[in-house]
Amino acid sequence: MVSGTIQFGMVHGDLHCVMNRLPSLSQATLSLFFRSEDFRCLCEEYRLARDALRRWEAVETPDGRARVAEYSLLAERIEVEIMRALLRDQASGK
Repeated sequence: MVSGTIQFGMVHGDLHCVMNRLPSLSQATLSLFFRSEDFRCLCEEYRLARDALRRWEAVETPDGRARVAEYSLLAERIEVEIMRALLRDQASGK
């Protein structure tokens, strides 16, 4: 992502990925996404981890299975960070 700017193609993919995973929080996600560059970066990292996970799921080797485990854990950790950011934002009343 280009610092300080929002590029539409990236927005669509990053935002779509998070909103699909957390549909009940789509309004909060959308709001924070357009207000916080840090949150946009988290969303981008989440999309990249999920994309890598999908690619490695197609590789049926011991290395592929190890990478699936690695990227699954990474995606889960980023998802937790996204949830924390949304909760902090809600608690701040924005």
